[in-house]
Amino acid sequence: MTPVGTLTVGLVGLALAVGACTVGDVSVFGGRQGCWDESDARVASLVTGTLRIGEGSPHLDTPEGEAVRLLLNRYDLHADRPVVTLSDPGAGEVAADGEQVTLFGGRGADGALYVCAVDERHAGS
Repeated sequence: MTPVGTLTVGLVGLALAVGACTVGDVSVFGGRQGCWDESDARVASLVTGTLRIGEGSPHLDTPEGEAVRLLLNRYDLHADRPVVTLSDPGAGEVAADGEQVTLFGGRGADGALYVCAVDERHAGS
C-alpha cells in the first residue's frame, strides 16, 4: 500500500472511532448533558430511589440499601410547606421528600451525585 493509501485508511479509522464515541454517549444517556464542572471527575449516572430532603443531609435511599448523598446546587429546597419540596428555578416543583424518583447527574469518587435533572417521578410515591 502506498503512503497516501495508508494515511487515508488511518484517517477513516480515526473518524469512525471518534464518531462511535460521540454516538455512544448519546445512546447511553439519551442526549442528557452533564451540569458539573468538567474538571470535577464525575461519571454520568442514573440513580433511582426514595428522595430524602426533609431532615439532615439530602440523599437518595436506593433499593440496594445505599444512601447516595445529593449535591443539589442547581435546585431550591422549600421547607416552608408540610412536605419539603425540591424545585428547579426555571421549571417549578420537580420532586418532594419521600417520593420515588430517578435522578440524572454526575457521581464522584466519594459516591455523591451532583444532580442535573429529576429524570422521573414514579407513580404511587
